[in-house]
Amino acid sequence: LSGGVDVDIDSTEAWDINLGSSNMAIAIIDTGVDYNHEDLAGNMMADCNGGCPSGTGYDFVNTTNPECDDPDCTVRDNDPMDGAGHGSLRGGVVAAVTNNGIGIAGVCPNCKIMPVRVCYKTTGGEGFCDLEDIADGIYYAVDSGAQVLSMSFAGGDSATLETAIDYANVNEIFMAAGAGNYMIGITGCTLIGIVIIIMFLTNYGVAKQQELLLRFYMVPQQSDENIYLSVFKKY
Repeated sequence: LSGGVDVDIDSTEAWDINLGSSNMAIAIIDTGVDYNHEDLAGNMMADCNGGCPSGTGYDFVNTTNPECDDPDCTVRDNDPMDGAGHGSLRGGVVAAVTNNGIGIAGVCPNCKIMPVRVCYKTTGGEGFCDLEDIADGIYYAVDSGAQVLSMSFAGGDSATLETAIDYANVNEIFMAAGAGNYMIGITGCTLIGIVIIIMFLTNYGVAKQQELLLRFYMVPQQSDENIYLSVFKKY
């Protein structure tokens, strides 16, 4: 990105303080994770070839949607292999192995990845996540000891999902959720009752930030540029 001074997350400065810990499990609640990827395999909670050991990863996708275009659409099991690529990308940003001469450096390179598959690719090339599967994935991640939930997807109003988020909140879990890639309003209930930080970058790297105590946040309709948003729980 260009066009702004120090428009980044200051990861190198953070690494001088802490690189994370192997005791820190980050649940990637997404399309799964390619646990055999050369830049991710070393930071998975466990070897998931042949199935993740109990409490280290799970696949909650079980859909009859005819538009599901993933290799695995109908079986809930302990094999959260990524058939779409989105979850693997998120896992790499979070905790790709560092100083190995391969790929990228994860923001938390000493942390461990817990793959939780709740989304799948459709025939149109889009991602889709069933809200009940997301809720089940949240319960699983919390009960399996994840300290952070990474949720880069959009969603709507759901009492089931709200209850699951409340459950994670009561258990003092840090939740990071995507707020979308375009200039549209957030009208779901996903982050009710928690402090959020919203950071968005335009195509030219111009950053803005707001801290809110609102139930919902509506993105101002002031530009035609794509923006990139992340919403974080803050203690």
